[in-house]
Amino acid sequence: MNKEKTREWLRDKYNLGFLLVLLGSIIVRIYYFILTKTQPCWWDECEYLSTGLHWATGIPYYVNSQRPPLLPFLEFLIFKLGLGEITIRLILILFSVGVVTLVYLIGKEMYDKKVGLIASVIMAVFWEALFNTTRLHVEIPLLFLTYISLLFFWRGYVKEPFFEKETLAKENKKKKYVWLFGVFLALAFLTKYTIFLFGLTLLIFLLVTERFKFLKEKNLWIALLLFFIILIPYFIWAYSSFNTLFPFLKAGGKGDVGRSLLESSKEIFGYIPSFLGWAFFIVFLIGLISLLIKLILGFDLFIKRENREIDSDFFNLIFIIIFTFYFAFVMRGGEDRWVLPIALPLLLITGKGFSIIYDFMKKYNRYIAIGLVVILLAIGSYQEIKQADFIIKNKVSSYLQVKEAALWMKENSNPSDKIFSVSLPQTFYYSERETWSYTEDKEHNFIGNASLFEKFLFEEKPKYLTVSIFEYLPPWIVPYIDEHKDMFKPVQGYVTQDQKPLLVVYAVKYE
Repeated sequence: MNKEKTREWLRDKYNLGFLLVLLGSIIVRIYYFILTKTQPCWWDECEYLSTGLHWATGIPYYVNSQRPPLLPFLEFLIFKLGLGEITIRLILILFSVGVVTLVYLIGKEMYDKKVGLIASVIMAVFWEALFNTTRLHVEIPLLFLTYISLLFFWRGYVKEPFFEKETLAKENKKKKYVWLFGVFLALAFLTKYTIFLFGLTLLIFLLVTERFKFLKEKNLWIALLLFFIILIPYFIWAYSSFNTLFPFLKAGGKGDVGRSLLESSKEIFGYIPSFLGWAFFIVFLIGLISLLIKLILGFDLFIKRENREIDSDFFNLIFIIIFTFYFAFVMRGGEDRWVLPIALPLLLITGKGFSIIYDFMKKYNRYIAIGLVVILLAIGSYQEIKQADFIIKNKVSSYLQVKEAALWMKENSNPSDKIFSVSLPQTFYYSERETWSYTEDKEHNFIGNASLFEKFLFEEKPKYLTVSIFEYLPPWIVPYIDEHKDMFKPVQGYVTQDQKPLLVVYAVKYE
């Protein structure tokens, strides 16, 4: 029975095409894994890694309350098992391949297999996703958890609403889908707190499409209950560690209100063509124009819920609007990876654009239609791979000197020794030594002058202190070292090709 179902599944040209896409996505990701498996980790990556290492070893470390705990907890488990960074990178590849799979499945549910397949092709080579697959950021796990929660929500609640009569077996399956939606949404929240924007998207979608009828659906309430049950351990940890249930609100910023709306809008909305490249962006615009026309002309069908595809169009539109408007108008800016969740609606709308081009050209000649789609996909995919290749290879050795200095200090110190470094999380992670910044003391009070620094220095008595160009240096640190040359002996240094200093490690003497 199972073999026959497998054969039947493989007979579908779209399913077979998806398997080829999946194989290609694995090959591309393995290639960049081999290239970057030993690359230095950046500040954000090391904050997560250092938290996991701190939990696994007990070495004192300042845990940043802004960082959600799920990725550090996963890293903690890996470190406890005696495994390391390579394992984490391999798991990230699994998440990344899972994202490609979910794009296909969601596209199939929201539209059709053609749109899903094309969207998955683009995700397989999507430069921002490939780059973040090589970096130990939360973005790829976030995409996986967000998209799988959406898949369960769509399958269990939107595609076949509960008010439609179904068999008992199908009713039970839909209930499980909705419950799993709540579970994975909670895990997504524990991965990155900006997932609340996705929750807001879902809420607006339900309010517009169902008014308040969704409040009567008990399975959504069960999903919400499961959401909070999963968060209970997080709330306990947050309160015991930071004396608040919502530490990210206490530590989070309010946005760069000094920037003009024009500046922030250009930055955030500029990420869309940057993500897609000119070939995919043109096709995206075709899909977007068609979507807007369909929403406007078919608004009555949308309100009456007589056209499920318009539901998908509306959801994808507000998905993009909520994320981009928040960072453009509330936060007044942000990094490209912050708006990466909108990759799904961008690629689905682009897939619709390809479908429109194919259907239009097929009226004249089917082979020309296929050829045009293939050519555009090839050009767009080449642009994505080219951009991914450039940025991954260009950044592969960045912050190398910080890593090398930390490893040198590890080899030339005892486990009980301490280090002062403004590259705090990187130095801690690579040195596995208690590390503190000399711009902030253990109580997180700002060290704004040499006198406060001196007091902190003699309290902690670090064995090494580093000065580098890689992070902010307080203006008083170099003059203080120059004035106390008998205390600070340079023992290791790194320079540019033209012999300009990049990083200096000082051994500190207290007698």
